[in-house]
Amino acid sequence: MGVYANNQSISGIQVIPSDTINIPGTNILASGTQTVAGAANITLTDTAANFLGVDPMTPNYIVYNTTTSSVATVIKVLSATTITLSAAIMNQNDAYQIYGVDNSGYLLFVGGAGAGGQADLRVMTIQGNDITLKNIPDSSWIPVVVQRVYGTGTTATNIVALQ
Repeated sequence: MGVYANNQSISGIQVIPSDTINIPGTNILASGTQTVAGAANITLTDTAANFLGVDPMTPNYIVYNTTTSSVATVIKVLSATTITLSAAIMNQNDAYQIYGVDNSGYLLFVGGAGAGGQADLRVMTIQGNDITLKNIPDSSWIPVVVQRVYGTGTTATNIVALQ
């Protein structure tokens, strides 16, 4: 079944816009809480995790900090409980979810357009085109197959990627 079979979605993920990281696959591979104290860390440490376990973490897996709505990628697995990230997104007690990079393209739903009721949405299409859709109203379906929503140039909020 393709992404758009009968225009019905079978899975989805909340989008955290990023200028460098694509929307991840929809399956959560690991989740938990940062257990190390300190300022924002470039490492994610979860003493209850097993990053070397059944589905070991690999570079480029995508980490969502669901507390702060920030995103990074896995750079290196340091131990069963610690991985290095591409950006300092984790603080103590922040929740995280880790996803694979299996993005075959998504349709988008824009839930919020902010002040004025219209927003801009900058995306990378599945073929790598960088386009900006202007004046998108609240509660809009976006009929373009995308792999990334950019942070720069996007004012839309509450974006959900659907497959």
